[in-house]
Amino acid sequence: MEIEKPQVTVPWKTIGFYALLGRSTLTFRERTTKESICVALEAIREQNPIGRILLIADNDGGHHAKLTQQWADELGIEFVFVPPSSPNFNAIEPLWKCLKRKISPEILRTKSISNSSLLTPS
Repeated sequence: MEIEKPQVTVPWKTIGFYALLGRSTLTFRERTTKESICVALEAIREQNPIGRILLIADNDGGHHAKLTQQWADELGIEFVFVPPSSPNFNAIEPLWKCLKRKISPEILRTKSISNSSLLTPS
C-alpha cells in the first residue's frame, strides 16, 4: 500500500534559525542570496540580542560569502559548517521537513505571507 503525500510548493525560500535557547526565526524570501542571508542574520540577532549565537549551516554558497561572514562577525554570530553532502549531520533538516508540511498548506490557504515576512515563534 502506498500513501500519497501531497507535495506543496511555494514561491519562497525559507531561511530559518531554530533556537535551543532563545527565539527561533523564519524569514521568507524569493531567492536565497548572500544579501537575504544577511537580513536573516539581522533578524536572528534582533530576536536574540544577548549571548552567543552558534549557527549550524550547510554549504550553501551564500553562507560562505565574504559579505555574509563579515556581517555575521559584526553581529557576533558564529557559523559551524556541516561536511559537504552530509544533510544527516544538520539536526534541523528533520524539523524543516515537518515544518514545511505544516506551514505550506497554510501559506497557500491564506496567501498572506509576503516575501519580507518574518515569523517569530514564541
